[in-house]
Amino acid sequence: MEFRYKDIALIKEEDIMPIIQEAESYIFRLKKISERGGDGYESPEGFINLPFDATIKKKVEDLAKEKNTGKLKYLFLVGIGGSELGCQAIYEAIYGKIDNLITSRLPKIIFIDTISKKTIQSVQKIISEISNPEEIILNIICKSGTTFEIINNFEDIYSILKKKVDNIDKRIVIITEKESKLWSIAEEKNFSLLEIPKNISGRYSVFSPVGLFPLLLTGINIDKLLAGAKNMRSWCLDPAFSNIAILSASLIYLHNKNGIKIHNTFFSNPEMEALGKWHSQVLAESLGKDTDLQGEKTISGITPLVSTPVDFHSCLQLYLAGPKDKFTTFVSSAGMDLIMKGVKSAYQERSLPFMEIDLPEISENVLGEFMQFKMMEVVFLAKLFNVNAFDQPAVEEYKKFLVRS
Repeated sequence: MEFRYKDIALIKEEDIMPIIQEAESYIFRLKKISERGGDGYESPEGFINLPFDATIKKKVEDLAKEKNTGKLKYLFLVGIGGSELGCQAIYEAIYGKIDNLITSRLPKIIFIDTISKKTIQSVQKIISEISNPEEIILNIICKSGTTFEIINNFEDIYSILKKKVDNIDKRIVIITEKESKLWSIAEEKNFSLLEIPKNISGRYSVFSPVGLFPLLLTGINIDKLLAGAKNMRSWCLDPAFSNIAILSASLIYLHNKNGIKIHNTFFSNPEMEALGKWHSQVLAESLGKDTDLQGEKTISGITPLVSTPVDFHSCLQLYLAGPKDKFTTFVSSAGMDLIMKGVKSAYQERSLPFMEIDLPEISENVLGEFMQFKMMEVVFLAKLFNVNAFDQPAVEEYKKFLVRS
């Protein structure tokens, strides 16, 4: 993975240096956390240790081996936000956006996030064609164990399965925080369980069972995925100009302070759009705060955009000729950079700031690198904005008004 910003990000290096120096104490803190190894989850920054956790990986592998007898066709993944987006990002980047139309490749993940009658009807049709319980797994992922949309969809699909499939309880896997309400239900009904470490925020949990279990079951090489994440963690704990997470965070932060409040991640490959949606959650929920670390009122946040080549013919006119309120990261993979070259030249001609990330390929190893880089970039950004990168108190406000009909 290559990172470039000189002459195109329109920020002077002497402006970046103080930020790198300011970040040294936080890098030292992260290094201390990293020394805890695979079980260092006392603080939410412990997400950087997930790729090294051999115990989590072994539990995921053992359960995946037990559940996949060679007959598995469909894994219904019921989750939303941090419980689902990271997994979907990797799945679609590897298999493509129209994988569900390719009948020869099994097993497949069917992602069920928002409440939708049409989605449940489609799921019911798939279930009607199931003849063997080993052809299906119902995977419920919910860190808190109480998220309304997840529980609602779980109950609906479970009810359908109970009527159609014998011994369906043996085909249910719950991934949640230990001692959550959902954990207790799983124990009571003897569902299979995998644990999300307590202090790890959902949007930083892709390298926990949240992502590893469903991806492994569908043929993704999690060893390569985790190896990429491990390599990137070392890179992003370097307190110098070689630390691309600090560099990227510095550029985004400085432009934000100059009034550029929108960050556009422009992917060359359409199959990486879900990766952009995952990153949007990490960026938006982590930085969008009205209270700083000292409890004082603040207005913090960056509005994320996700673009793919389809936007050449929909939004590019706005990006080039509209308000200069966007800072762009172009993410290109091998063989696709020529498509983006003209756009980048147009950006330079109009003095629009951007930085570049070149991926050698779209593979598990590279995706592990990229996602670890982006998570660490955002925690550095939160430090610069002086906000908590790991909570989302405003999200809880709408939930108190929800009542299942």
